[in-house]
Amino acid sequence: MRAVSPGWLETMKISLLDGRDFQPSDKNLGSALVNETFAKVYFDGVDPVGKAFDLATDEGLRVRYQIVGFGAGCPLPEPA
Repeated sequence: MRAVSPGWLETMKISLLDGRDFQPSDKNLGSALVNETFAKVYFDGVDPVGKAFDLATDEGLRVRYQIVGFGAGCPLPEPA
């Protein structure tokens, strides 16, 4: 997972397949942008916008993220 700022998709010239880019109101944990590979692996290729996933922190806590955007070819880390 990588932390990015609002406008990142536009700056990186990444096409948004669905949803939206981050907004200033997304400062708190809980919003996520994902790429096509993530959607294929975790959501069987179904549009992931509006869906949620949990991620464990280094401290062992689970944080729930809601997917707000789905980018084409996003250079995000691929799932392990």
